[in-house]
Amino acid sequence: MSQVWINETGFTLAELEKHLWNLLFRATIQKKEAFNKPTLGTLSAEGPSLRTLVLREVDTGKKILIAHTDRRSPKVREIQAEPRISWHFYDERRGFQLRLSGKAFLLAEGPLWEAQWAKTNPGSRKVYASLIAPGQPSEHPASGLPSGWDEGRLSEEESEQGKPNFMLIRSEISALDWLFLDARGHRRAVFRYQDGQLAQSQWCIP
Repeated sequence: MSQVWINETGFTLAELEKHLWNLLFRATIQKKEAFNKPTLGTLSAEGPSLRTLVLREVDTGKKILIAHTDRRSPKVREIQAEPRISWHFYDERRGFQLRLSGKAFLLAEGPLWEAQWAKTNPGSRKVYASLIAPGQPSEHPASGLPSGWDEGRLSEEESEQGKPNFMLIRSEISALDWLFLDARGHRRAVFRYQDGQLAQSQWCIP
C-alpha cells in the first residue's frame, strides 16, 4: 500500500483541507511540483477556454490564487465579461486532482501588482514586451518581440518595457474538490468557502 494512500485517506477532513492548501503553497516555491502549472478555465464567446499558467502565489489564509498574464490577452476580456473561473491541478505521482472554482479579479496597478512585477526576472518579463497582442494572426511562427530579442538576454532597463502589459489574475476561491485516484477505490472530498473562510466540508462518493 502506497504512502500516499496511507496519508491522504487517513486524514480527517480538516487535516486534508490544510494539507491540500499547503501543497498549493509549496508549488509556488518548488517549481518542479506538479501543482506549479495548473490549467485555468474561463468562458469565451465560443465556449469554455482552457490554458496552462504558472501558479505565482497562494494565500492559504484568505484562499487566494495569483497568476500573471498579458493585459492584451483574450483571457483578460473573458474574465472581464464573466469573472467566474475554475482551476484544474493534477499530480500524477500523488494520484489526485484538484478542481478549484471562484471569482477572478484583474489587477494592473497597486502594491500587490508592483510587488509581483518586482519578483519577476528580465527573462520572464520578455513575454510582456511583444509588439503584437497575444492571439493575433501571424504569417509565420513568431514571438512578436522586438527584433533581436528572441535570442538575447534583456537588461533590467529593457525588461521594463513590458510592464504596461503586465497584469495579475487574483482568484478568490469558493470551492475546492479533491479526487484521489486509486485502483483499490477512489476517494473524494469537497470544501466550500465564504469570504475566505471554510464554510462546509464533506466526503463524497467519487
